[in-house]
Amino acid sequence: QAGRLRRLRRLRRMDTAGIDVPSSRAIAKQLLALSREPDNQPFIVQEQGCLAGLVQYTQHDDIEVVLIATRAIQFLASHPQNKGPMRDFPDLVESLTAALPRAAEHAKVKDFVRGALEHLGIALRPDNDDLEEDG
Repeated sequence: QAGRLRRLRRLRRMDTAGIDVPSSRAIAKQLLALSREPDNQPFIVQEQGCLAGLVQYTQHDDIEVVLIATRAIQFLASHPQNKGPMRDFPDLVESLTAALPRAAEHAKVKDFVRGALEHLGIALRPDNDDLEEDG
């Protein structure tokens, strides 16, 4: 597993240097595959480069990359050890809510974003996609 994550970090560095969309999609798919396994979930969140990449991918031009990233984040958010670190991760909640309008391109984006936020204990108002205000 550690070897796969090292390889992903190298790919991520290349991707941010301007590699094309298929590479972004491939990296996101690898992170999704890793995030499906509960034993991997805390490690992925601790490896902030992985989580930072997924957060960045929620704003990608390619809707498939957005879909994959939001699903991976939903899996990661489902692990009890990840709730606090993910809630505190810079721009994660903001990026997820900013991805909601992309549901017009693919309805599952909204499901994955809402699922991730629910796992993190963050509610959206039922009548719209705004965050509920605390008391």
